[in-house]
Amino acid sequence: MLTGGYYLKTAENGGSDSNDGLTWNTAFATFDHAIKTAASGDTIYTAAGTYRENITSSKILSFLGGYPANGGTTQDFTRNVTTQIKFLHPLFE
Repeated sequence: MLTGGYYLKTAENGGSDSNDGLTWNTAFATFDHAIKTAASGDTIYTAAGTYRENITSSKILSFLGGYPANGGTTQDFTRNVTTQIKFLHPLFE
């Protein structure tokens, strides 16, 4: 297991905002809930999947992605830039 932070995976893969988000087995399903739960300085580990949300936050957070859809400790850093669009605010470009 990764240390600290919160975990996020799609509802189709077992994520739920009624979970505590502290492990892959109890991951949240939405960025919105993870961000609201996290404190500034926290990390949100994100499993592969499609998350369709509009989010805003003034918190300073780290988002680490590339984990398998069901969670895990190995990141896959390859990304198809045509089909896997990033969503960060233009100020972060």
